[in-house]
Amino acid sequence: MNTNNLIILSLVILLGWIIPSLLFIGYGFKLNRNLFWKIIGTGLVTPWVIGSIVKIYLEYIGKETLPWSYFLKPESLVIFIPAMIWWGLPFILLAIVSRYLLKKNILGIKSERGKYLLLMGTLTGTFVGAGRIFISVFWLFDAMYILVPVWAYYSPFIMVGVLIGVFLGRRADSKMIKKSL
Repeated sequence: MNTNNLIILSLVILLGWIIPSLLFIGYGFKLNRNLFWKIIGTGLVTPWVIGSIVKIYLEYIGKETLPWSYFLKPESLVIFIPAMIWWGLPFILLAIVSRYLLKKNILGIKSERGKYLLLMGTLTGTFVGAGRIFISVFWLFDAMYILVPVWAYYSPFIMVGVLIGVFLGRRADSKMIKKSL
């Protein structure tokens, strides 16, 4: 995979999936119960959207790919649906954390706006990491990837997202405290 291909794919995934997903999840700037299902839904679909984008791009540049029927056969779906849950594990955990954020203060962040920024920072890191890893996974797809915890490879991106989210969340809290004084 050369650098030009990676840049083009990254931009397409960023503009075509990551930004719209974050807008969909964060619509309304409010922590609520719908957030839980929005995070799970977009997280479970993310590997397949990115895989589809990579497949379409590979066909466009003339590379050989597996046929669409390989992924859509009923016997393949029995394997790919559990894989979707396995690969979406970080998003499921983030959805659970979003429920927790509704009730408790976390990492010293008290305001709803601060918690929201923490969650959006973490989600951004998760989406960017997932995008980077799933480009590699689907560039040369092998069924053995289903068994590999690929989310472990984008955990550094998640940690960077958490750090950025904590910074933004605490900053929002400090501004709220200054306004109230």
